[in-house]
Amino acid sequence: MDGKDLELFKVALELVKAKYLDWMKVAKENNVTEMDKEFDIKFPSVSVAWSGSKWWFSFGQKIKMRFLILDSGKMIAVWAPKVTSSSNRYIDEQIYFALEGEEDFDSLLSQLNYQAILDQLLNKKNNEDLFQ
Repeated sequence: MDGKDLELFKVALELVKAKYLDWMKVAKENNVTEMDKEFDIKFPSVSVAWSGSKWWFSFGQKIKMRFLILDSGKMIAVWAPKVTSSSNRYIDEQIYFALEGEEDFDSLLSQLNYQAILDQLLNKKNNEDLFQ
């Protein structure tokens, strides 16, 4: 995603987390065993990249997270689009982005720190370690 959209993404993810926890509680309290419902929460567009024999990209993907109760009883928040490569019309993939439980949300949110991401991308920490 564009760096300028990181905070918007985090806010949307926090909203999904809150709604997920609420719906999970309601489902348990009411013995609901089947559900497939879309979260009405807007995310910024993202790009998807995957590697095969080379890197492929799918730009401008809209995230529409869903609340699912699986046959096993697990309750997940999932985004599972079919993405196609912008540079090769014959390549398409089904991808899955699933979160189960508050811990998964918190783990992802803790990693979405702009400076930490930037440092990793620029390899800044490793370079600074060379000059002590």
